[in-house]
Amino acid sequence: MKRLIEKIVEAGIVPKQAVELAKLWGVDQLSPDFDAKRQQTEACLSELIREIVQLIEEESEVPEIRETELDIAQLFKDSAVTVRVLPAKGECDAFYSAITAMDRFGRFVFDRTVIGDGVIELGARIIKDSRVYEVRSIETRYINDRPVYDVCSVMEVGYADM
Repeated sequence: MKRLIEKIVEAGIVPKQAVELAKLWGVDQLSPDFDAKRQQTEACLSELIREIVQLIEEESEVPEIRETELDIAQLFKDSAVTVRVLPAKGECDAFYSAITAMDRFGRFVFDRTVIGDGVIELGARIIKDSRVYEVRSIETRYINDRPVYDVCSVMEVGYADM
């Protein structure tokens, strides 16, 4: 039991002060009903752990982590440019123009309020300065609870004849 208490305290589930108070109240290994209380506590903790694992495994209980970047609006103001975008399943003449900015990691940032929700998709091609980039991943950034920016990791795939 002592190892379990140490792990619970170490994990921060029970504050160390609570363990000290329990000792002051005489709840320790010397009390006559300690073994019964220990078994009851272990059973209760085991059941709680099973319930926690079950809740975590249910998709509805795992919250979406909503990221934001404080400087993303400033990045857009300072370095927005117009690029051509070819949707992943588009034909050569299906290009459209979009306003984007590149962050310091080489990712393209699109403003959803300008281009619409979910317009950028995996596999889309972006042409900027005669270079062609393919979208490899898309992460949404939020302002409050509203999705505002799509940050796209890309890989350069060649040059475009323009």
